[in-house]
Amino acid sequence: MPALTSDSVREVLALAGGEQTPGTATLLHALDAAEHETAQVAAVVRCLARAGADGHTVLPLGLLTEMLVGQGASAEQSAAAIAGAVDLGHVLAFGAEESGDDHPDADADADAEAEARRAPEPLLSLAEIGMAEEAVAEGLLSLLATAEVVFADVPHGATVPAGAVDLRNADVVAAAVLLERAADASRVVLLGDSGLPAPGGPGQLVADLLAVAPEIGLRVETASGGGTVGAVITALCGAVRAGTLAPVDDPTREVVVVRAADGAEAAHRAGQLVTDSLPRALGLSGDDVAVVSPLRRGPGGVDALRAAGLPAFTARAAMGRTWPGVVAVLPPEACGVLSRPLVYAMFTRATRHLSIVHAAGPVLVRAVRETGARPRRTRLPDLLRGGS
Repeated sequence: MPALTSDSVREVLALAGGEQTPGTATLLHALDAAEHETAQVAAVVRCLARAGADGHTVLPLGLLTEMLVGQGASAEQSAAAIAGAVDLGHVLAFGAEESGDDHPDADADADAEAEARRAPEPLLSLAEIGMAEEAVAEGLLSLLATAEVVFADVPHGATVPAGAVDLRNADVVAAAVLLERAADASRVVLLGDSGLPAPGGPGQLVADLLAVAPEIGLRVETASGGGTVGAVITALCGAVRAGTLAPVDDPTREVVVVRAADGAEAAHRAGQLVTDSLPRALGLSGDDVAVVSPLRRGPGGVDALRAAGLPAFTARAAMGRTWPGVVAVLPPEACGVLSRPLVYAMFTRATRHLSIVHAAGPVLVRAVRETGARPRRTRLPDLLRGGS
């Protein structure tokens, strides 16, 4: 692989996170701090920051070594660089306990080799990310020991519990802060939506918590009904969340599908909807409307949409916000990135009206049916299991 530069990692962080999250800000801070170190140590930090842009909080030692070797380092140089990054405090290593026996015999060597084959591979994390993930685990386990804790899985259109700790768009750094603020409460409701993608920053809080909820005694409740979202939008989003994209036949025009042949026509149709159709038919204009695209680049991407004067956001940047009217643009260039969580995230930005400008062809149905969230490497489930 080509050598990672700080600029290339920063660009990936910007594309992955949309608007900067606490986690991506932490990754950028780690990049800046490592620039004052040797080139080898800086390369280790850049690899871990690049993985953080993809949502991972840790990398296995073998994979990190392969990344460094792929950039031209030898295996010995990679090992020395990783050790240097750990010694300087930029990186934390987990699962690499050392033996206290300075004079092993032959039998001990054989036992050690067998144990090494059974032992999990060491994991490496940027220091601030690793500490944040541990703080999340400690904060949650402390709450479970002293308070009534409920995880509310809240689909789009359901009633959102008042005063809940909102984890729907929280990476590990943000979650650590949120849980610290709730430390003295006697009852805590953790809010998530298991249909949404993981946040733009590192971590996958909702997925990790749901994976271990029965083991750590975390009660999970699914909210329903009573929200302020239109019934047709709620039904469509519920179907997408379950893996189905049914044809839209809505005489109320709460949800409208507009076909387009390519990305350029999709952008044109989006412009017509924002500047003419929605203001004229529904009275939606200005801050009431947003255009959401999966992509930043290309004729149907956010950059081109903004250049045309439209209030456009990437799906990532739009997470955590809703608008009365949303125009979801699905250009053919997005076919490689579409997934069920991403489509659900786009559609759930709307509360009163959703226009779907559809140029993705049959890939859209297949993505909703077959493509889930990309897996992320995190330590949180193991930390919670180990401390419960």
